[in-house]
Amino acid sequence: AASGMYLLLALAIVGIILKPYFPVFGADLAKYSIYYGIWNLLPIGQLDGTKILFGTTVQYSFLVILYFISFILVFI
Repeated sequence: AASGMYLLLALAIVGIILKPYFPVFGADLAKYSIYYGIWNLLPIGQLDGTKILFGTTVQYSFLVILYFISFILVFI
């Protein structure tokens, strides 16, 4: 479940790299991958956040901090 979260962060990095060449596509790719990752981190139902939280609390905390930092970097 956590590998999907890391791949979404990698996709956001690709979007940031593509942003100077394709302004609309790169910005949207980074923005939507961060949005989707934050949505999946919510610990409700059968989302990945529940599986990560009950599996490894330390990794869940690390991912929340990582997504918070990337959210700030993408939107500022």
